[in-house]
Amino acid sequence: MTKTLLVRTLAAAGLAAIVATAAACNNGGSSSTTAPTGPGTTDPPYTGTIQLGSADFFTFTTAVANGEVDIVFTSETPTTNPPVVVEIGTASADGSTCNPQTNTAQILQAVVNPIYPPFTTAASGTFCVYLQDAFSQGPIGYTFTVTHH
Repeated sequence: MTKTLLVRTLAAAGLAAIVATAAACNNGGSSSTTAPTGPGTTDPPYTGTIQLGSADFFTFTTAVANGEVDIVFTSETPTTNPPVVVEIGTASADGSTCNPQTNTAQILQAVVNPIYPPFTTAASGTFCVYLQDAFSQGPIGYTFTVTHH
C-alpha cells in the first residue's frame, strides 16, 4: 500500500468514526420541526478554495440566543463534487481561529446534500463554519450562505 493510499485510508476511517459518532448524538441541531420565526439574516455568500488536505473557516455573528443557523452550499468545484467536511465552531475573540464543536461534523457535497442540518446556538455571539478537505481531494472551490434566525 502506498503512503498516499495509506494516509487517505486512515483519514477516511477516522472521518467515518467522527461522522458515525456525530450521527449517534444530538449535534446541537434543532430537534423541533417548528420553522424559525422571521426570515432571519443571511450573510453575504462566503467563497473560497480549500487547498489539498487543508482547511478554511469563516466567522459570523448572531444576536439571537437559542437561534437557528442554516448553512447552504450553492456551488462546489470541481464539478466532480468532492466531499467537504463541515463543522460549526466558536471563533476566538479576534476571529483568527475556529474551534469546531464536538459532534458537529457533517460530510457535504454541494450537489448531493448541500444543506448542513440546522444548528441551534446556545447563546448569541460569534461562531464559525469550519471546512476541511479530509479526503485529500483538493483544491476544492466553494460558495455557501449562512442564515441565522
